[in-house]
Amino acid sequence: MKQYLVTILYIILTPFWSFSQHSAGIKFKNHEVNLEERTSLVLLETAKVNAGDRMVLSTDILFNKSPKHYFGYILRMIDSNHRNIDIVFNFNNGVNYNFSLIYDHEITPIQFNLKDQQKQLNKWMKLVLEVDVNKNTITLSVGDQSKTAQFQEIKKFTNLKYYFGANNNPYFKVHDVAPVTIRNIQLQLDDTKLEWPLNEKEGTKVHCRQGEKYNGVVNNGIWLSELQSKWTKVEEREIDGMFFYFNETHSYYYFLKGDSLFKKYLHQKSPKFITKVEHSYLHHTKTKLLEKKNGDLIFYNQATDDLHLLDIKTKQMTKGDISFPMKRSNTKHASWINNEESAIVFFGGYGNFEYTNHLAVISLNNLSYEPLQFLGDTISPRYFPGVGKAKKGHQYIFGGYGSKSGKQIAHPENYYDLYDFDERTNTSKKIATWERTDESFIVSKNIVVDTVNNQFLALTYDNHVHKNQLKLKLFDINTQTSKDIANAIPFSFHDLKSTIEFKYDVDYQKLYAIILNEEGETSKLQLFTLDVTGGTFKNLVNEEVLTAHNNENNPLFYIVIGVLFLLVIFIIWKYFIGKGKKLQNQVPHETPVIKPTEDKKQVNQALTAKDEVVTKKVIAKEHKVKTEEETITLVGAETGVVNFFGGFRIIDIEGNDISNKFTPLIKQIFLMISLSQFLNGRGVTIEQLTEVFWNDMPLKKARNNRSVNIAKLKQLFKLVGNINLVKTGDFWKIEYDDTVSFPLFELKELLDRESTFDNLQKMTKILKNGKLLYGTDYPWMEEIMAQIVNSLIEKLYSYLTNSDLSLSPKEKLRVSDLILKYDALNEEAIHIKCQIYTSQGMHSMAKDTFGKFVQEYELLYNERFDYEYAEFIKSDY
Repeated sequence: MKQYLVTILYIILTPFWSFSQHSAGIKFKNHEVNLEERTSLVLLETAKVNAGDRMVLSTDILFNKSPKHYFGYILRMIDSNHRNIDIVFNFNNGVNYNFSLIYDHEITPIQFNLKDQQKQLNKWMKLVLEVDVNKNTITLSVGDQSKTAQFQEIKKFTNLKYYFGANNNPYFKVHDVAPVTIRNIQLQLDDTKLEWPLNEKEGTKVHCRQGEKYNGVVNNGIWLSELQSKWTKVEEREIDGMFFYFNETHSYYYFLKGDSLFKKYLHQKSPKFITKVEHSYLHHTKTKLLEKKNGDLIFYNQATDDLHLLDIKTKQMTKGDISFPMKRSNTKHASWINNEESAIVFFGGYGNFEYTNHLAVISLNNLSYEPLQFLGDTISPRYFPGVGKAKKGHQYIFGGYGSKSGKQIAHPENYYDLYDFDERTNTSKKIATWERTDESFIVSKNIVVDTVNNQFLALTYDNHVHKNQLKLKLFDINTQTSKDIANAIPFSFHDLKSTIEFKYDVDYQKLYAIILNEEGETSKLQLFTLDVTGGTFKNLVNEEVLTAHNNENNPLFYIVIGVLFLLVIFIIWKYFIGKGKKLQNQVPHETPVIKPTEDKKQVNQALTAKDEVVTKKVIAKEHKVKTEEETITLVGAETGVVNFFGGFRIIDIEGNDISNKFTPLIKQIFLMISLSQFLNGRGVTIEQLTEVFWNDMPLKKARNNRSVNIAKLKQLFKLVGNINLVKTGDFWKIEYDDTVSFPLFELKELLDRESTFDNLQKMTKILKNGKLLYGTDYPWMEEIMAQIVNSLIEKLYSYLTNSDLSLSPKEKLRVSDLILKYDALNEEAIHIKCQIYTSQGMHSMAKDTFGKFVQEYELLYNERFDYEYAEFIKSDY
């Protein structure tokens, strides 16, 4: 009852409940990081506590979405007799249960699944573990699921220790950590009650309310109170033009580099090459990029009258024949896709010393342009408005900078008004206005609307200041007030050359701040994230919105407050005057009896979900490289080797591995020259080398450093054979003769040759040495590697589909596996593998291959794969 009172009072007294208070709790680092970096929470490791009759442990738990797999330990409880109770989590796995309980090294019948796995992510629920020693029962409850098992005998527990996540106990050491967040741990041991609220902001100490001797220790933990208050930079790169689009649903973005379009997932190291786009207007700083619901891309530029639609599957471009009437006043306009009507909507902009409130649409069905007329309340001419999706068919338009007349010289001002725009009727309705203060600001292109609580989030910044700060604000529509959230992000504002975007990833519970600053023909992209795991804010756009009005026109707001206040008084009266008893809801569950068994090996067999990290040992002897699978002869005697497959390996003419003689900087210089030469045949320019490795140095110092390191590289080349670094014009490139084996350039020649069986065998011999530059990763490599890998996959696929070669099923499987080594989710390669298995009667292999592919696909892209197994086999890829 007290809990309900506090909750109601909190709702009344705190209008900004979503982010005004940071959550208590610890988020666990899991399979996304290295073993030694995973989170461990240890309670009562030194304090001696016992449970003679009853033990009840409860905690609030939240299961986070993870790009990796979900297997891991939530809890290991251990006593002085090395008895253990483990709670193991295994999500999104069709073979194992979501929850399994282990007692005294044996799997118990306490195994069950959540009712709806996907819907349970990012929701706080209660986990309760209860052991009744007298009744010989153990009960595990998670959310609305519960199960009990009865044992023949459960002895008293002494010197109990509790390990959440990873632990280094010599008898129970594990590092398989589930992607969870926990808070408010409570423990009842007979008559002793202990509590750890987990409300610290930093450090490794976990305070117990009942005294310091019960304090716990957390290592590698992420405190939510700190996590939700600090922006973290996660990406920075140079892109061409202002060509950029961020998809918050699946956490990836598109960008342009040269004539290549790339796609970058935030939880992957390297971008993926998509296609060549040879249209000069795409490099124009006014070219914009949008993405349709089906994944197709739209490129448009109002200044140059260009519009193209890119079919993301076929890579075919369709040009629209459109003349944009607002060529001179479209800077910093708002645009969004109306999926209901399959159209792009445009609003506002600036140019030629005028602001506009022009409204128009482009139909994506026939690529036609149509101006629209606002109905309802008029929105003044402006640029820099923020737009966000509200309930279905509605967009909120907030703020901006402009003037009532549209003229720049006629009293321009900052706007703080909010409009509800109905996409179906083109009707706008003013629903709130925030009072002006000394703090002037405009907002990000996007705002994130919470339709349930009638509020929205936006990044704000002062459009009158160069050295600026991005501030995250929560705007309450009912009260027309706002509140700052988290720390500020410093940045430089360049008016028309700056773009600020703001996105919210519901699944991964992250907010994204995106800064784009135009610098000539390129732009600097900076991407920051704020983790809001465990917060209550959700962009529930499918819910009905309580339309806000100004307070003077909306007495309903005060009526609701009054009713709630009277309700609190009534509940307090009932609580202190009325009589009743507490009812504890219990979910019906089975109570199987477990008989003792001496076979305890089944635990290890059932919990085999560990990541196996295979370290390939390279042994240079008589010019052979030995791996765990086979021994591959690289070259003959008295030949140096420069091999980038399977890692970075340099063998001198004496047969010695001299890879370690290449310092990190010299190694990078060598790689940059080699990889660039692979792509363009010319190598790399001095300016490109300087920009990557010495851009923070004065020109003279940079020149000296460059000369010294290139000289060192040339000296190392002398150990390998007749390989030289040659400057041709502005480019440095590699030249070598038959005394050096350089498989990278041998592969380049094979990619350019016709598809013959002999050439395929030569390619396979090179590629089976290992993945190109395995374990080597530098930021400057991303785009280069993506283009190399794409050309390699295209060539291998051409071999698979070349009917003149008549490859055997075994050879096709080998080529498919080579493709999947570089692109694990290549649908064409998976399709061919499944068809081969099916044609040979290996149906279980085909289904297993498809099943693993679908599981990885859905985990990565957070969407269902288009085909079921039977459809996939019959489809024509």
